[in-house]
Amino acid sequence: MADPSDRPTSLGSALNQALKDRHFGTVEVTLPQGRARAEILDSGPIGARVRQLEVEVPDPAPPQTQAHRLSGRLPGLEEDLVPVEVDPGLGGGVLRTAPEQLSGGRYHELELRGGRARLHRPSRERDLAAGELVLTRDALERLVDTLARGLDAGGDGAI
Repeated sequence: MADPSDRPTSLGSALNQALKDRHFGTVEVTLPQGRARAEILDSGPIGARVRQLEVEVPDPAPPQTQAHRLSGRLPGLEEDLVPVEVDPGLGGGVLRTAPEQLSGGRYHELELRGGRARLHRPSRERDLAAGELVLTRDALERLVDTLARGLDAGGDGAI
């Protein structure tokens, strides 16, 4: 019988636990507080290469609150994210790498739609590696939990 203390208590820890059994492909976890989904290019005991990451919560905060909470430096990212567009009428917004921190045409983009956030790394180049997020498993866990708290209406705003 499984020890209840082995059960993940957050979306980030659930995703991290799921990566122990799966080294590539789509990994999805669902808990009462939401859902996390990652397209994993490769993973190992220390880190993962991620094409995109999605986090969804059932009770989202307004888009302006989400954008405010998630602005700045997120775990595992090298650059600060700044709001580019936030439109409550459309129910979402976009945050991107701050312009002064752009490097070689690569940047991070966080799309907010309702209770869902999608993080990916577009590039103006055709470099295949440009679209990867390379994170330690600990940073990936903290990033997922930070996104979930930033999206959630019940979140305390402490990111």
